[in-house]
Amino acid sequence: MNRLNEALHALAQDAHDKYDILFIQEPWWGDIGRGQLASVKPGPGWNTLLPQHKAGAGRPRVLTYYRRRRNYTIVPRYDLVDDADAMAVEVRQSGRRPIIYYNVYNQGEADADGRPRGRTTFQRVFIDAASPPVPADAAAVLVGDFNEHHPWWELMQDQPRRQAREMAEWLRDRNFTLTNGFDEPTFASHATGVTSVLDLAFCNPAAGRLDAVYNFRVDAAATGASDHFALVWESPPGSEPVTNVTGCKFNWKLAVEEQFCEALRARLDETGDIIRLIMDDVYMPTTEEAERAAQCFQDAMVWAARKTVPERIDSTFAKPWWNAELDAAKEALAAAKDALEGLTRAAAEAQASVV
Repeated sequence: MNRLNEALHALAQDAHDKYDILFIQEPWWGDIGRGQLASVKPGPGWNTLLPQHKAGAGRPRVLTYYRRRRNYTIVPRYDLVDDADAMAVEVRQSGRRPIIYYNVYNQGEADADGRPRGRTTFQRVFIDAASPPVPADAAAVLVGDFNEHHPWWELMQDQPRRQAREMAEWLRDRNFTLTNGFDEPTFASHATGVTSVLDLAFCNPAAGRLDAVYNFRVDAAATGASDHFALVWESPPGSEPVTNVTGCKFNWKLAVEEQFCEALRARLDETGDIIRLIMDDVYMPTTEEAERAAQCFQDAMVWAARKTVPERIDSTFAKPWWNAELDAAKEALAAAKDALEGLTRAAAEAQASVV
Protein backbone atom coordinates (compact mmCIF):
# COMPACT_ATOMS: atom_id res chain seq x y z
CA MET A 1 0.00 0.00 0.00
CA ASN A 2 3.07 2.25 -0.10
CA ARG A 3 2.09 3.38 3.40
CA LEU A 4 -0.49 5.73 1.84
CA ASN A 5 -3.64 6.58 3.79
CA GLU A 6 -5.65 7.36 0.66
CA ALA A 7 -4.53 4.14 -1.07
CA LEU A 8 -5.66 2.05 1.88
CA HIS A 9 -9.06 3.77 2.02
CA ALA A 10 -9.57 3.45 -1.73
CA LEU A 11 -8.72 -0.25 -1.69
CA ALA A 12 -11.08 -1.03 1.20
CA GLN A 13 -13.94 0.89 -0.39
CA ASP A 14 -13.49 -0.80 -3.75
CA ALA A 15 -13.12 -4.25 -2.18
CA HIS A 16 -16.14 -3.99 0.10
CA ASP A 17 -18.53 -5.96 -2.10
CA LYS A 18 -15.87 -8.11 -3.78
CA TYR A 19 -13.75 -9.71 -1.06
CA ASP A 20 -14.17 -11.03 2.47
CA ILE A 21 -10.56 -10.87 3.71
CA LEU A 22 -7.73 -8.47 2.84
CA PHE A 23 -4.13 -9.28 3.76
CA ILE A 24 -2.30 -5.93 3.65
CA GLN A 25 1.44 -5.27 3.60
CA GLU A 26 2.96 -1.86 4.30
CA PRO A 27 -0.29 -0.27 5.54
CA TRP A 28 -0.56 3.39 6.38
CA TRP A 29 0.29 4.02 10.03
CA GLY A 30 0.15 7.44 11.60
CA ASP A 31 -1.54 9.98 13.87
CA ILE A 32 -5.32 9.42 14.02
CA GLY A 33 -5.87 12.16 16.61
CA ARG A 34 -4.97 13.03 20.18
CA GLY A 35 -1.44 11.81 19.64
CA GLN A 36 -2.58 8.22 19.03
CA LEU A 37 -0.68 6.25 16.41
CA ALA A 38 -2.65 3.61 14.57
CA SER A 39 -3.83 2.49 11.16
CA VAL A 40 -7.24 3.17 9.74
CA LYS A 41 -10.50 1.32 10.02
CA PRO A 42 -11.43 1.65 6.38
CA GLY A 43 -15.17 1.98 6.69
CA PRO A 44 -18.34 0.17 7.73
CA GLY A 45 -18.35 -3.61 7.50
CA TRP A 46 -14.59 -4.09 7.92
CA ASN A 47 -12.86 -5.32 11.05
CA THR A 48 -9.15 -4.99 11.71
CA LEU A 49 -6.59 -7.47 13.04
CA LEU A 50 -3.09 -6.24 13.85
CA PRO A 51 0.06 -8.27 14.46
CA GLN A 52 1.73 -8.38 17.84
CA HIS A 53 2.95 -4.81 18.08
CA LYS A 54 5.14 -3.85 21.00
CA ALA A 55 5.54 -0.24 22.05
CA GLY A 56 8.69 1.28 20.58
CA ALA A 57 9.02 -1.44 17.94
CA GLY A 58 8.08 0.88 15.09
CA ARG A 59 5.05 0.65 12.90
CA PRO A 60 3.72 -2.78 11.93
CA ARG A 61 4.18 -3.79 8.31
CA VAL A 62 1.08 -6.01 7.99
CA LEU A 63 -2.56 -6.01 9.00
CA THR A 64 -5.67 -7.98 8.10
CA TYR A 65 -9.13 -6.65 7.32
CA TYR A 66 -12.10 -9.00 7.32
CA ARG A 67 -15.84 -8.82 7.04
CA ARG A 68 -18.01 -10.57 9.61
CA ARG A 69 -19.96 -13.44 8.09
CA ARG A 70 -21.84 -16.40 9.48
CA ASN A 71 -20.10 -18.97 7.31
CA TYR A 72 -16.59 -18.47 8.70
CA THR A 73 -14.70 -17.34 11.80
CA ILE A 74 -11.37 -15.47 11.88
CA VAL A 75 -8.97 -16.22 14.74
CA PRO A 76 -5.58 -14.51 15.12
CA ARG A 77 -2.84 -17.02 15.98
CA TYR A 78 -0.44 -14.94 18.05
CA ASP A 79 0.81 -18.19 19.57
CA LEU A 80 2.41 -19.04 16.22
CA VAL A 81 3.78 -15.67 15.09
CA ASP A 82 4.91 -12.85 17.37
CA ASP A 83 6.30 -10.19 15.06
CA ALA A 84 5.29 -6.72 13.85
CA ASP A 85 6.02 -7.66 10.22
CA ALA A 86 4.08 -10.92 10.01
CA MET A 87 0.93 -12.47 11.44
CA ALA A 88 -0.95 -15.77 11.33
CA VAL A 89 -4.72 -15.83 10.89
CA GLU A 90 -6.80 -19.00 11.12
CA VAL A 91 -9.96 -19.24 9.03
CA ARG A 92 -12.53 -21.70 10.34
CA GLN A 93 -15.53 -22.92 8.34
CA SER A 94 -18.14 -25.51 9.18
CA GLY A 95 -17.48 -28.85 7.52
CA ARG A 96 -13.89 -27.95 6.61
CA ARG A 97 -10.43 -28.16 8.12
CA PRO A 98 -9.16 -24.81 9.43
CA ILE A 99 -6.67 -23.02 7.19
CA ILE A 100 -3.90 -20.82 8.60
CA TYR A 101 -2.89 -17.88 6.41
CA TYR A 102 0.45 -16.22 7.11
CA ASN A 103 0.54 -12.55 6.09
CA VAL A 104 4.20 -11.60 5.61
CA TYR A 105 6.11 -8.43 4.81
CA ASN A 106 9.64 -9.71 4.34
CA GLN A 107 12.03 -6.87 5.09
CA GLY A 108 15.52 -6.92 6.52
CA GLU A 109 16.98 -4.30 8.79
CA ALA A 110 19.15 -1.70 7.07
CA ASP A 111 22.09 0.43 8.10
CA ALA A 112 22.36 4.22 7.63
CA ASP A 113 23.40 3.74 4.00
CA GLY A 114 20.48 1.43 3.21
CA ARG A 115 22.57 -1.75 3.14
CA PRO A 116 20.81 -4.79 4.61
CA ARG A 117 21.91 -5.98 8.02
CA GLY A 118 20.48 -8.45 10.50
CA ARG A 119 17.85 -11.05 9.73
CA THR A 120 14.85 -10.66 7.44
CA THR A 121 11.26 -11.15 8.57
CA PHE A 122 11.14 -14.61 7.01
CA GLN A 123 14.36 -15.64 8.72
CA ARG A 124 13.18 -14.34 12.11
CA VAL A 125 9.67 -15.75 11.98
CA PHE A 126 10.16 -19.07 10.19
CA ILE A 127 13.79 -20.14 10.04
CA ASP A 128 14.97 -18.93 13.46
CA ALA A 129 11.77 -19.77 15.37
CA ALA A 130 12.26 -21.67 18.63
CA SER A 131 9.08 -23.66 17.99
CA PRO A 132 7.61 -24.49 14.57
CA PRO A 133 5.46 -21.55 13.37
CA VAL A 134 3.60 -23.93 11.04
CA PRO A 135 2.15 -26.91 12.97
CA ALA A 136 2.93 -30.24 11.33
CA ASP A 137 -0.75 -31.13 10.79
CA ALA A 138 -1.90 -27.65 9.69
CA ALA A 139 -3.17 -26.53 6.31
CA ALA A 140 -1.00 -23.45 5.73
CA VAL A 141 -0.74 -20.68 3.14
CA LEU A 142 2.08 -18.11 3.14
CA VAL A 143 1.24 -14.91 1.28
CA GLY A 144 2.77 -11.45 1.15
CA ASP A 145 5.45 -9.12 -0.14
CA PHE A 146 8.61 -11.22 0.14
CA ASN A 147 11.07 -8.78 -1.48
CA GLU A 148 13.28 -11.61 -2.70
CA HIS A 149 14.44 -12.76 -6.12
CA HIS A 150 14.94 -16.44 -6.89
CA PRO A 151 14.86 -18.64 -10.04
CA TRP A 152 12.02 -20.61 -8.44
CA TRP A 153 9.62 -17.80 -9.31
CA GLU A 154 11.35 -15.53 -11.84
CA LEU A 155 13.94 -15.47 -14.58
CA MET A 156 17.27 -14.20 -13.24
CA GLN A 157 20.62 -13.35 -14.72
CA ASP A 158 22.43 -13.26 -11.36
CA GLN A 159 22.54 -15.70 -8.48
CA PRO A 160 19.95 -15.17 -5.73
CA ARG A 161 21.20 -13.72 -2.47
CA ARG A 162 21.68 -15.92 0.59
CA GLN A 163 18.41 -14.82 2.27
CA ALA A 164 16.41 -15.83 -0.81
CA ARG A 165 18.14 -19.21 -0.99
CA GLU A 166 17.44 -19.90 2.69
CA MET A 167 13.79 -18.97 2.23
CA ALA A 168 13.38 -21.25 -0.80
CA GLU A 169 15.13 -24.13 0.96
CA TRP A 170 12.93 -23.79 4.05
CA LEU A 171 9.76 -23.84 1.93
CA ARG A 172 10.84 -26.75 -0.25
CA ASP A 173 11.98 -28.79 2.74
CA ARG A 174 8.38 -28.58 3.99
CA ASN A 175 6.88 -29.36 0.57
CA PHE A 176 5.36 -25.93 -0.01
CA THR A 177 4.40 -25.25 -3.62
CA LEU A 178 4.43 -21.89 -5.39
CA THR A 179 1.00 -20.68 -6.49
CA ASN A 180 2.20 -17.85 -8.74
CA GLY A 181 2.85 -18.43 -12.41
CA PHE A 182 6.54 -18.44 -13.25
CA ASP A 183 7.96 -14.96 -13.97
CA GLU A 184 4.53 -13.30 -13.75
CA PRO A 185 5.10 -9.71 -12.53
CA THR A 186 3.51 -8.58 -9.29
CA PHE A 187 5.17 -5.16 -9.05
CA ALA A 188 5.65 -2.22 -11.41
CA SER A 189 7.70 0.80 -10.35
CA HIS A 190 5.78 4.07 -10.61
CA ALA A 191 9.04 5.87 -11.38
CA THR A 192 10.54 3.62 -14.06
CA GLY A 193 7.81 1.15 -15.04
CA VAL A 194 10.22 -1.74 -14.41
CA THR A 195 8.38 -4.88 -13.34
CA SER A 196 9.41 -7.56 -10.87
CA VAL A 197 8.12 -10.57 -8.96
CA LEU A 198 7.92 -9.70 -5.27
CA ASP A 199 4.47 -10.77 -4.04
CA LEU A 200 4.08 -14.52 -3.68
CA ALA A 201 1.78 -17.22 -2.34
CA PHE A 202 2.85 -20.68 -1.17
CA CYS A 203 0.69 -23.65 -0.07
CA ASN A 204 1.66 -26.73 1.87
CA PRO A 205 0.21 -30.13 0.78
CA ALA A 206 -2.66 -30.01 3.29
CA ALA A 207 -3.77 -26.58 2.02
CA GLY A 208 -3.42 -27.78 -1.56
CA ARG A 209 -5.78 -30.69 -0.94
CA LEU A 210 -8.35 -28.21 0.40
CA ASP A 211 -7.99 -25.87 -2.61
CA ALA A 212 -7.19 -23.13 -0.09
CA VAL A 213 -5.96 -20.84 -2.90
CA TYR A 214 -8.52 -21.71 -5.53
CA ASN A 215 -8.72 -19.76 -8.81
CA PHE A 216 -5.54 -17.83 -7.99
CA ARG A 217 -4.72 -14.82 -10.16
CA VAL A 218 -2.63 -11.64 -10.17
CA ASP A 219 -4.78 -8.53 -10.59
CA ALA A 220 -2.86 -5.35 -11.49
CA ALA A 221 -5.96 -3.16 -11.29
CA ALA A 222 -7.28 -4.27 -7.89
CA THR A 223 -4.87 -2.27 -5.72
CA GLY A 224 -5.44 1.19 -7.18
CA ALA A 225 -2.58 3.57 -6.29
CA SER A 226 -0.19 0.87 -5.11
CA ASP A 227 2.75 -0.19 -7.26
CA HIS A 228 2.17 -3.80 -6.13
CA PHE A 229 -0.44 -5.97 -7.82
CA ALA A 230 -3.08 -7.82 -5.85
CA LEU A 231 -2.94 -11.58 -5.38
CA VAL A 232 -6.55 -12.74 -5.56
CA TRP A 233 -8.01 -16.16 -4.86
CA GLU A 234 -11.12 -17.91 -3.65
CA SER A 235 -11.64 -20.37 -0.84
CA PRO A 236 -14.42 -22.87 -1.64
CA PRO A 237 -17.21 -22.77 0.95
CA GLY A 238 -17.27 -25.32 3.73
CA SER A 239 -19.43 -28.37 3.23
CA GLU A 240 -22.12 -29.42 5.65
CA PRO A 241 -22.34 -33.09 6.71
CA VAL A 242 -25.35 -34.89 5.23
CA THR A 243 -27.52 -36.74 7.71
CA ASN A 244 -28.59 -40.26 6.77
CA VAL A 245 -32.37 -39.88 6.65
CA THR A 246 -32.89 -43.66 6.71
CA GLY A 247 -31.51 -43.99 10.22
CA CYS A 248 -28.13 -44.70 11.77
CA LYS A 249 -25.15 -45.71 9.66
CA PHE A 250 -22.88 -48.61 10.47
CA ASN A 251 -19.11 -48.95 10.35
CA TRP A 252 -18.94 -52.23 8.45
CA LYS A 253 -15.14 -52.16 8.48
CA LEU A 254 -15.31 -53.04 12.18
CA ALA A 255 -18.03 -55.66 11.79
CA VAL A 256 -17.35 -59.31 12.70
CA GLU A 257 -19.10 -61.52 10.15
CA GLU A 258 -19.64 -64.47 12.48
CA GLN A 259 -21.31 -62.30 15.12
CA PHE A 260 -23.58 -60.63 12.60
CA CYS A 261 -24.66 -63.93 11.01
CA GLU A 262 -25.32 -65.47 14.41
CA ALA A 263 -27.49 -62.52 15.45
CA LEU A 264 -29.35 -62.59 12.13
CA ARG A 265 -30.13 -66.31 12.45
CA ALA A 266 -31.35 -65.83 16.02
CA ARG A 267 -33.65 -62.99 14.96
CA LEU A 268 -35.06 -64.96 12.03
CA ASP A 269 -35.75 -67.90 14.35
CA GLU A 270 -37.90 -65.55 16.44
CA THR A 271 -39.71 -63.58 13.73
CA GLY A 272 -39.24 -65.48 10.47
CA ASP A 273 -42.39 -67.59 10.31
CA ILE A 274 -43.55 -65.82 7.15
CA ILE A 275 -40.15 -66.44 5.53
CA ARG A 276 -40.23 -70.12 6.33
CA LEU A 277 -43.76 -70.30 4.92
CA ILE A 278 -42.93 -68.88 1.51
CA MET A 279 -39.71 -70.92 1.29
CA ASP A 280 -41.80 -74.09 1.12
CA ASP A 281 -41.40 -75.44 -2.41
CA VAL A 282 -45.03 -76.53 -2.69
CA TYR A 283 -46.54 -73.31 -1.32
CA MET A 284 -47.59 -70.50 -3.67
CA PRO A 285 -47.33 -67.21 -1.67
CA THR A 286 -49.50 -64.21 -2.37
CA THR A 287 -48.00 -60.84 -3.28
CA GLU A 288 -48.81 -59.53 0.20
CA GLU A 289 -47.04 -62.50 1.82
CA ALA A 290 -43.93 -61.98 -0.33
CA GLU A 291 -43.79 -58.31 0.70
CA ARG A 292 -44.24 -59.24 4.37
CA ALA A 293 -41.39 -61.77 4.08
CA ALA A 294 -39.08 -59.21 2.44
CA GLN A 295 -39.87 -56.68 5.18
CA CYS A 296 -39.28 -59.32 7.85
CA PHE A 297 -35.85 -60.16 6.42
CA GLN A 298 -34.89 -56.47 6.15
CA ASP A 299 -35.97 -55.80 9.74
CA ALA A 300 -33.93 -58.80 10.93
CA MET A 301 -30.81 -57.53 9.16
CA VAL A 302 -31.18 -54.05 10.69
CA TRP A 303 -31.73 -55.59 14.13
CA ALA A 304 -28.62 -57.77 13.80
CA ALA A 305 -26.54 -54.83 12.60
CA ARG A 306 -27.58 -52.71 15.56
CA LYS A 307 -26.66 -55.55 17.89
CA THR A 308 -23.25 -56.37 16.45
CA VAL A 309 -21.91 -53.53 14.21
CA PRO A 310 -20.59 -50.23 15.62
CA GLU A 311 -22.27 -47.08 14.39
CA ARG A 312 -20.18 -44.84 12.16
CA ILE A 313 -19.47 -41.47 13.75
CA ASP A 314 -19.76 -38.61 11.29
CA SER A 315 -16.78 -36.30 11.05
CA THR A 316 -16.99 -32.77 9.67
CA PHE A 317 -13.56 -33.38 8.12
CA ALA A 318 -14.39 -36.74 6.55
CA LYS A 319 -14.12 -37.15 2.79
CA PRO A 320 -15.42 -40.68 2.05
CA TRP A 321 -14.53 -40.43 -1.65
CA TRP A 322 -10.85 -39.63 -0.97
CA ASN A 323 -8.33 -42.42 -0.43
CA ALA A 324 -4.59 -43.01 -0.29
CA GLU A 325 -4.40 -43.76 -4.02
CA LEU A 326 -5.92 -40.37 -4.89
CA ASP A 327 -3.63 -38.69 -2.34
CA ALA A 328 -0.58 -40.23 -4.01
CA ALA A 329 -1.86 -39.24 -7.46
CA LYS A 330 -2.32 -35.62 -6.38
CA GLU A 331 1.20 -35.50 -4.93
CA ALA A 332 2.60 -36.99 -8.17
CA LEU A 333 0.71 -34.39 -10.20
CA ALA A 334 2.14 -31.58 -8.07
CA ALA A 335 5.66 -33.00 -8.45
CA ALA A 336 5.22 -33.25 -12.22
CA LYS A 337 4.02 -29.63 -12.34
CA ASP A 338 7.08 -28.50 -10.37
CA ALA A 339 9.36 -30.49 -12.71
CA LEU A 340 7.73 -28.94 -15.78
CA GLU A 341 8.16 -25.43 -14.36
CA GLY A 342 11.80 -26.25 -13.60
CA LEU A 343 12.39 -27.34 -17.20
CA THR A 344 10.65 -24.18 -18.45
CA ARG A 345 12.87 -22.02 -16.28
CA ALA A 346 16.02 -23.89 -17.37
CA ALA A 347 15.11 -23.47 -21.04
CA ALA A 348 14.42 -19.77 -20.54
CA GLU A 349 17.74 -19.29 -18.71
CA ALA A 350 19.62 -21.17 -21.43
CA GLN A 351 18.02 -19.03 -24.14
CA ALA A 352 18.86 -15.84 -22.21
CA SER A 353 22.51 -16.89 -21.83
CA VAL A 354 22.78 -17.59 -25.57
CA VAL A 355 21.36 -14.18 -26.43
